[in-house]
Amino acid sequence: MSAGLDAAAGRDPAIDAAGWGEPIPLYQPHNPAFWLYIGVVVLGAVHLATEVANIGPQYTAAMVSSAFIWALYCLPWVWFLHHKDRFGRETRRLAVVGFLWGGFAATWVMALPGNAAMLSIFSKLFDADTANSIGPMITAPLVEESAKGVGVVMLVLLAGRVVRTSYDGFILGAYVGLGFQVFEDWLYGVNASTSAFGFNQVQNSFATFASRGLFSGLVSHVLYTALVGAGIGAWVQSRGEPLGSRLPRVIGPIAAGLVVHGIWDLAAFGGYKAIVIVTGVFAVVMVLVVGRSTRGQLRPWMAELLAPEVEAGLVSDEQLSVMVGSVRDRRRYVSSIKDSAGNQAGKAARYVLDAQLDLADALGHSRGTNSEDVEQARAELVRLQGLLADATATPANA
Repeated sequence: MSAGLDAAAGRDPAIDAAGWGEPIPLYQPHNPAFWLYIGVVVLGAVHLATEVANIGPQYTAAMVSSAFIWALYCLPWVWFLHHKDRFGRETRRLAVVGFLWGGFAATWVMALPGNAAMLSIFSKLFDADTANSIGPMITAPLVEESAKGVGVVMLVLLAGRVVRTSYDGFILGAYVGLGFQVFEDWLYGVNASTSAFGFNQVQNSFATFASRGLFSGLVSHVLYTALVGAGIGAWVQSRGEPLGSRLPRVIGPIAAGLVVHGIWDLAAFGGYKAIVIVTGVFAVVMVLVVGRSTRGQLRPWMAELLAPEVEAGLVSDEQLSVMVGSVRDRRRYVSSIKDSAGNQAGKAARYVLDAQLDLADALGHSRGTNSEDVEQARAELVRLQGLLADATATPANA
């Protein structure tokens, strides 16, 4: 049993606060949110199947090639999000649940009809030029971020013991946005071929990917909804606090996601290349700022969770400080060992930090008990600490 366990409560306070290791059952028949989620996602799947049937077999090449391209687009995003979620890593099933909401429910059930309805209203209120210029800027953020934000709320309702902080909302919002991005852009790729009467279907799919994946894909629904999700997570995290202190933390990230989305659409549809570049930089900066601030919420829990391992000598005070610090702290630590003891020592130091994260993850999921996974993680950490000690015993210039 971990030395950090609260004897009265029977569990580590850090584990309890972070929600690590909480089970997330997929089948929740007594939870109304479960049936709402299933119903809306299935409805979205039916809409997608209907769309495929309406497009017809003559556009099979466009549908298949576009699906293949956007499936590949997912891979670096999944790697990146998993890498960024190094504190209390979300279970795969929760990420998949969010992705499916973004792909089926938010896209087909909510965003497509919602956008069409609002753009129709704009066309009646304003002249054609005005409606075409400002319509997407206002409609897309309000409708699409609402549709995806509901997905993050659904995850809170389905797994409230796990989605506890704004950082949880940040990561899961990104997965919801990724689902939306992939399915929406799949439709754009297919529509490019239908507009061309079926000519050059594969080329049209790649051209769409080049414009919406390579050019604008970095400033995308993944980033917009990560910001929105951070705001929703902040609302969950700040329960019990005065409303005046809660609202800025909630409204700030959500407003940033809406504004970046709106300005990007205005610049993209209007052809303002300078604004596109500035907006892209602003979006990335906002995500980095929010991600850094929300990531800091989990560091005290991680430090508390591994405190017994520090006492046992498996983790040094310096390593703990680096591990719960920033990416820059981690790089400086590895670089300092590399400079003093050589490349092999630097690699060993990096492996040790990774093994310590694995141990923290195992402790969280075992609720602080000495499970088989915990013992294996400890054994691997001991082995790697030995390699690091051997590598640093001889200076680099020896």
